[in-house]
Amino acid sequence: MPASFRHRLTAEKDPILERHTVRWIESEKELYLDEHLAINRAHATMLAEVGILTDAECRVILDSLARIEHDAVGELVRRGDEEDLFSVIEGALIRICGVDIAGKLHTGRSRNDYYMTLARLVIKRETEALITTISDLVAQLLSSGERYADQVFPGYTHNSQQAQPVSLGHFFLAHADAFTRDLERHRASLGRVDLSPMGAAALGGTDFPLDRHRMAELLGFAGIVENTQDAAGIRDFQLETAGNIVTLMMNADRLVEALVMYATTEFGLIVIDDSLMGVSSIMPQKRNPVALEYVETIASKSLGAFVSAAATLKSTTIGMSEEAISIDDTIVRMCLDARDAVSILTKIIDGVRVDSHRVEEVLRAGFFTVTQLTDFLVAHEGFPFRVAHTVVALAVTHLTAENLDLSTSPGRERFIAMLREEALTETGRVLASDDAALLRTLEPSETVLSRTIEGGPGVERVREMTARRKQSLSAKGALANS
Repeated sequence: MPASFRHRLTAEKDPILERHTVRWIESEKELYLDEHLAINRAHATMLAEVGILTDAECRVILDSLARIEHDAVGELVRRGDEEDLFSVIEGALIRICGVDIAGKLHTGRSRNDYYMTLARLVIKRETEALITTISDLVAQLLSSGERYADQVFPGYTHNSQQAQPVSLGHFFLAHADAFTRDLERHRASLGRVDLSPMGAAALGGTDFPLDRHRMAELLGFAGIVENTQDAAGIRDFQLETAGNIVTLMMNADRLVEALVMYATTEFGLIVIDDSLMGVSSIMPQKRNPVALEYVETIASKSLGAFVSAAATLKSTTIGMSEEAISIDDTIVRMCLDARDAVSILTKIIDGVRVDSHRVEEVLRAGFFTVTQLTDFLVAHEGFPFRVAHTVVALAVTHLTAENLDLSTSPGRERFIAMLREEALTETGRVLASDDAALLRTLEPSETVLSRTIEGGPGVERVREMTARRKQSLSAKGALANS
């Protein structure tokens, strides 16, 4: 006997809708089969405990579900007009143990609370997996931060404009902090996902004496969604998860954009491991950053998926509908894609190697250190900051007009000479500091690695921050696993 629900209707399903149903069932088998079986097992067990099923009937159903799990390919075959995997499973149960027993399993439940429970179970599973994956990324960033705490590195603002020297360890630590906030967001939302809708039925509950808390316990939920309309009909937990993923992937994209730039031939600051690169079919010299591009692609797809899901739910009211259930796949695939992208990003960070010689070249050729010189004029010459800023800016302008930079001794000497001229012109004062003192401020590592301001790129500060974050990550991981 097939599990048909179409007795109210007098015509067969439209072919277009039929094709959609077939695709949907196959997708459910791929993504949710374990959760489908878990809900059915838990419901059968709870029904037996409250006396709606006998122990013998419960055992028959559980044995039949075990048979279906063992031979899903053979048993989970659409034989009639089943609309989803829920009804395919029900049809298989009816074939195995008869409608007199299998037909009782749906007592007190609806596909509404069933599919909301399915959505929550899968998002809980994927969020827990994503938390582990993000934790691995944070750990790798902290390890790289510690490793490169004393590696002076160019800092950029406005996407690619030379700014100030920092340290590569400080750079990695900044991104570790951003991903740590992603961890906190996912952990917080997990508490709102980890609630069972079962017992809400279609939306108004049921007169059968179901034990909703026992059902939650059997499914591993922390509690229940109390209001039955909320439980069966409101999907904000999915949008929250999707929003968290978008924020995560924006953080990932920001890091990847920088790494792509640093790894170009023109910048040449870092090298990405060959296992994460691709080649060209025509240009023999190419090393294409395909792994980084993959992460960027997932970031774009995630943003699009979130907008699609939000736009879909915008037109729905409370309760189940085809539009509402259509976002289930969207959200789950966002989770799966994000987990892959974060895993790849962890490998990318682990494989980063620095070209120290090129880093030194870039730092010396640019004007990264002139902010340090500006601060020096304030601290040692007594200039107001705005005056010091003007003096240094004019000296840079004149030097570049002569096609010089700070990478050579003649360039640096000419820069100091013009600095003295501009200081005299702007202030009427002769700089008291000697050339050696002024030149020292132009050394990339002169002040950066010894900077003591809290949160700054100084070596000791970076190591202190890294140690605290490692301890916190370890403690929170141990707490989550307890």
